[in-house]
Parts: sequence; structure tokens; C-alpha cells
Amino acid sequence: LPDGDYRFIEPFVGSGVVFLNSRYSSSLLSDLNPDITTLYSVLKAKREDFIEQCRRLFIEPNNSAEEFYAMRDEFNKIDWAREAADVRALLL
Repeated sequence: LPDGDYRFIEPFVGSGVVFLNSRYSSSLLSDLNPDITTLYSVLKAKREDFIEQCRRLFIEPNNSAEEFYAMRDEFNKIDWAREAADVRALLL
């Protein structure tokens, strides 16, 4: 990425790895995936709450194939349309 006082524009932010490793004074992030945009909205508004939730998950007892598959099964059962509506309501 060039040095200078530029604005970083990312139309498909995805994981945000390029943005997170840039040093520009201004950024415009976008993505069509509503899960990604909702995640970044939550991070912006509720950063500490999100970090605390992650701390509860990223622990040694969860670091096994069995726990991964159990959590993945639980994750795949979530009604994401309802969850997204709840999150959007929380952010408003």
C-alpha cells in the first residue's frame, strides 16, 4: 500500500485483514455480506461486550475437535435472520 495521507476504501472487507494492517487516517469499509457488516457494527458499538464473549469461548477446554464440532452444530442451528434483527435493534 502506498505511503501518504490517503483514504483506504475497501468494497469487500471480508476479514478486514488489509484494513487492520493499514495506517491510513480515514477508511471506508463495505461488504455485501450482512453477517460481516453486522459484525463490524457490533464491534464498533459494543467492542468490550464482544471481547468478553470471545474470552468465554477461547479457552483451553474448547480447544479440541469434539468441542469445535459441538459448537459448530450449535452455531448452525441459530436462526440468523432473527439474530440479525435483534442485533440491529440493539444497535439503534
